Amino acid sequence: FIFYTLASEQYGLMGVLFSGVYALGLLSNIGFDTALGSWWSTALKSRYAFSRLVVAQLIPQTILSIVLASSLFIFYPRDWQLDYSLIIFLGILTLLESIKKSLKVCMYLLFANYKVAPTEVILILLYTAAVWSLYLVYGTLSLKIIFIPMVVTTSLSVLFYANHLLALYISLDTKATPSLSLR
Repeated sequence: FIFYTLASEQYGLMGVLFSGVYALGLLSNIGFDTALGSWWSTALKSRYAFSRLVVAQLIPQTILSIVLASSLFIFYPRDWQLDYSLIIFLGILTLLESIKKSLKVCMYLLFANYKVAPTEVILILLYTAAVWSLYLVYGTLSLKIIFIPMVVTTSLSVLFYANHLLALYISLDTKATPSLSLR
């Protein structure tokens, strides 16, 4: 239905923008998700280990996400005639999707799929309802109507997963300082 509602140029641009956001999110991950499983059990031994092995790795990923998201603003083709506020939302979405992906991997390593799956389903339904509600209110679809609800729902998922991992962190041993050798 979106294909028939958006102009063909906007529909194509929407696909390119979604692809760009997710590609930049994957680039900023710098292998964190694939490496995380190999030292997850060590990270769960104490708060110190979790901070050093998980949280500390999210910092460079976040910085790289910000740099890559900024590239959207700097390098986008000017003939696309995108509103600068939309580019800012796309940059925020890139950062949030990168963080969300890493947090979801942590949740999967905790065998918390029973929390991830319903959360994702609810947020997809919320996103869909938001987009079509805005369509009904405004009588048209635009790239902002498509991407801004995605920023909101992705923010909600990041908050949910981060809250769960914060609860995990608080439950970890505060006194143990295990050897962090990963050999």
